[in-house]
Amino acid sequence: MIEYQEKEQVLTTKEVIEYLGKEWGEEPSTTTIYYYVRIGKLKQKYEDNWRIEGTMQFDKHVVEAFALEYKRPEGYTLSEVAKILGLHVTTLQKYIKDGSLAASKFDFKGKPTYFVSNDSLASFQESDYVSKRKSKRKSFFTKNKEIYLYQSFRNEITNDYGRIIRIENNIPTLTTAHGKELVGAAIIASGYEPIYKVGSFKRVTKKNYATFEFILLNDIKSKDYRLFDFIYNFIGAENIDIEQGENKVTIKIKPFFIQLDKESIDNYYETFNMLETLLIEGTVQLRHNGLYIGTDFESITINVPKNVKEQLRELANESDLSIEDYLKEKLFNQLKIL
Repeated sequence: MIEYQEKEQVLTTKEVIEYLGKEWGEEPSTTTIYYYVRIGKLKQKYEDNWRIEGTMQFDKHVVEAFALEYKRPEGYTLSEVAKILGLHVTTLQKYIKDGSLAASKFDFKGKPTYFVSNDSLASFQESDYVSKRKSKRKSFFTKNKEIYLYQSFRNEITNDYGRIIRIENNIPTLTTAHGKELVGAAIIASGYEPIYKVGSFKRVTKKNYATFEFILLNDIKSKDYRLFDFIYNFIGAENIDIEQGENKVTIKIKPFFIQLDKESIDNYYETFNMLETLLIEGTVQLRHNGLYIGTDFESITINVPKNVKEQLRELANESDLSIEDYLKEKLFNQLKIL
């Protein structure tokens, strides 16, 4: 005797995907369904060649049980954690391996996937490593590269002026000419727009920089802040680094020649003079056709055994430095002794 089953109790592949999408918050792909069927985690109602009918068939109660068992675990995937922390997934995998980051592996979307709980992520964010990395990471522009530290803004309606005085955790803060602070989305919502867009420039491959120290001023209307407008308009963010201190800013610029016409030279003449006074290390030279910014450093290449390099890396990490900066510091200290 043939047993008839109500349609509501049997789901097609498409209906399974829609059901799991509601239960999981995100629809799995058809390939994922096929994978779970192939490994025996999701059982078809009929074992015959489903291609004749054009779709697999599944008992609804089987799909319901499957949805509960393979529901997305709580927490974050490594890809999500990587975006939150600004780290690479492979770096996070290393920290899981050495025990620095607690994570659990679950079968998710057809493959073994690490998940990091909320508590584990919070603990890792408070760790010394993340704190040190945040201090080293570039923070003079937002991740979307639309807002830059000390970039000038204007409100076209009120004609008020402002500058970005801080960028913390990817959130910019703007101070207006009247001393009002606007944070994050409130900047654009209040009618402030960048006076200029920071364009893309050819990246200088040299590792060394000319270094300048800029003393922070309370008056954001000061002409001295035009230095940053000049840098962003003629050198670009690719070839600089800006480190913000409590009352001063260290500006590092890679060797660069800025081609300028006479009008631009006249317009920025005060800025060029200021660059010379702020110079800590390197060279600044105004020429008839532009501005030359150079460095006093020369490259030295050495070859060492692999085990020596690993020892140097450990020592450099302990000092929160790159190997290059660690060796430079030790070399300079030794030469001072001599």
